Amino acid sequence: MSCWEYLFLSFFNLSLQIWAPTEKGPAPSPFGATIQALLQATVCMALYLYLIPHFNISGLNSPAYQEWGFWKRLSYQFMSGFTARWKYYFIWSISEAAVIISGLGFSGWTDTSPSKPKWDRAKNVDILGVEFAKSSVQLPLVWNIQVSTWLRHCELISFSKSQLFFPVLAEFY
Repeated sequence: MSCWEYLFLSFFNLSLQIWAPTEKGPAPSPFGATIQALLQATVCMALYLYLIPHFNISGLNSPAYQEWGFWKRLSYQFMSGFTARWKYYFIWSISEAAVIISGLGFSGWTDTSPSKPKWDRAKNVDILGVEFAKSSVQLPLVWNIQVSTWLRHCELISFSKSQLFFPVLAEFY
């Protein structure tokens, strides 16, 4: 079975019955996780709207920027990048909330006692993981999580088997 067939069947296989009541509890409600994702989106947008007047990327083209010293320009560049990331965090949080409220974000139950529902199937960014990454090697694991997971499991496995990874990778560029 190819990776594509496995992904299709595992996503649409209704015999998994992840929504069926089990010994871990009844079918979970998505409302708490949705509210949490919407609150995260609100914080992300509020922070973006607060920072964007001060650290706009278009300010890198201003004549005043060219007159600043090295350290002030470097800090402005850093803060401009930091500010721009918050709009992506907002969009990913909104999309995560939409997937969770639809019910497709449910990924199972925790192993703790009592078990709680996990709603991380739609999680696409770990904000603290991105902002506090110790190296750039950690970034693909916490930024655009679902795409990097797909690339690791499907394309890189296919590469090791068939050596056809680079033509497939070329499709993305």
